[in-house]
This record gives sequence, C-alpha cells and structure tokens, in this order.
Amino acid sequence: LVESENVPILGVGEGTWPSMRNTLQRIGIKESDFITQCDASFKQGSKFINWRNLSEGENYYHPFMNPQGYEHTNLHASWQRIA
Repeated sequence: LVESENVPILGVGEGTWPSMRNTLQRIGIKESDFITQCDASFKQGSKFINWRNLSEGENYYHPFMNPQGYEHTNLHASWQRIA
C-alpha cells in the first residue's frame, strides 16, 4: 500500500481478486476487520471500456468467477427465447 497526499488516485488496480480471502487468512487478518478498516466494498468483476478499440461504447465485463450453477445452466436456450 502506497499512500501520499502528493500522488493522486490512479483509478486502476485498486481492487482485489477472490484469492484475497486466502491471503488474509494466511497473514492472520480477519476479513471483517479488513473490510471495515479499509472502507472496502465487494466487486464481482471488471469492466473494460472500448474493448479492442473497435468502436466507442464497446464494453466487456469480465467476472472474477463463474456464477454458482453456471456449469449446469444452458445460456443458449435463454438467448434463443429473447431473440
């Protein structure tokens, strides 16, 4: 952690990955203490704006983990009902 009144927030890299829970356990910090002391929030993925620079507004969401039950869900059938 680097904090300085002379260095502004960059706006990138300020999140953690799901492996952070294991890291906190290994170093002996309670997850609840980490969240409250750092004023943290939960994040489910990352949004890449103007992905691949093909066109303005082409965004890509990358989840950190697949949602529960993802492997047992037929997304194609759902998309077909919408189309």
